[in-house]
Amino acid sequence: DQILPVFFRAMMKGYAVEHSVKGTILELPGSKTTEYVEGPFRVLDCYFSIHGTSQSFGQTVIWYDSTPVWMMQYAGAYEKEAIPFLKWALLETYKRFKFVGGRGAPIVKKDDGVIFTYSNYVEVPNWRNFRGREEIQCHRRSHSKVLGSHTYSGRLLLSTF
Repeated sequence: DQILPVFFRAMMKGYAVEHSVKGTILELPGSKTTEYVEGPFRVLDCYFSIHGTSQSFGQTVIWYDSTPVWMMQYAGAYEKEAIPFLKWALLETYKRFKFVGGRGAPIVKKDDGVIFTYSNYVEVPNWRNFRGREEIQCHRRSHSKVLGSHTYSGRLLLSTF
């Protein structure tokens, strides 16, 4: 049961944090990575943003010593305008150590008269085996617009037999 707290501490230093240190994996051109090490745990978040599109995908893996013990995958598309709000929504959830499919809790933010909403539709909520879909909408006086979404899934990799 140490895995979930390690996940949150890693995510509070990763993608969602402005100016977080990002690396790359040479064998995976275009990859962006954040790494977190805590005792025998190592967390690697590796993701890709496809140049010239709004598409992205990635995975987060937690190892104990050199054995992978937990993983999450995600994929979808977000318009550039949604990214700062996405990072904020994720970080707000991680700071509370709240597991909502490894993503964010539903939240609303008003920014310069524009209202952003983050929705998360968790189909299977248990951190040992989960999946769902998140979405960001932008609401202006004249209209609302979906700025993108991602699907996600993950599971504990330790044997339960």
